[in-house]
Amino acid sequence: FQNCRLFVCEEIQALARRPESQKALVSLMDEILLEGGQIVLTADRMPGEIAGFDARLLSRCHAAACIRLATLKPESRLELLAHFASGRQIAATTESLRLLADARPASPRELQSLVIQLEAAARQERNRIDVAFVRRFLKGEIEKPAITLQEIARAVARHFHVKLSELRSTTRSHGVSLPRQCGMHLGRCLTDEPLTRIAAFFGRKNHTAVIHAC
Repeated sequence: FQNCRLFVCEEIQALARRPESQKALVSLMDEILLEGGQIVLTADRMPGEIAGFDARLLSRCHAAACIRLATLKPESRLELLAHFASGRQIAATTESLRLLADARPASPRELQSLVIQLEAAARQERNRIDVAFVRRFLKGEIEKPAITLQEIARAVARHFHVKLSELRSTTRSHGVSLPRQCGMHLGRCLTDEPLTRIAAFFGRKNHTAVIHAC
């Protein structure tokens, strides 16, 4: 990203207490600014309030203009929900999306996640997304669909542009190792599968490979 004219990094609070990632970000920021590019960072609080931030990263944040963004209003949330639903070709009524928009203040990223969860819940129950269904969804009456290792592997393979067969093979080539580690990490975070099962699924001999990946 060092040749970017505009570099946007959202939710940098996720880098708290991750010194190597912060070091990489600082280095990247310096390269971009040196080339005359611009940088936009977002966080859920002011940089000085984030514990575990490196002094160099803090100094670069404090040297910039800090702007507090107002919470999205219901009409803006409705427009974003409609945009995300349309992009995923989800047939949701305006009334049901308005119910979601009025339910809680949320960031664009959270609204997108909400649409994806709603889509998965509707597919699981084979139900149309109407007001009654959204009310049940918001009350937590709909059980979340279980994520499988196969689904995780497909998503990782698609993201990294590698073959699913390579991801699950015993090869240790550099182009496959990182995607495989990401798959094992997601498997541990998003499923209840034992580490031995995750390791075997991704072509590893024992559970220590999963621990190392995480």
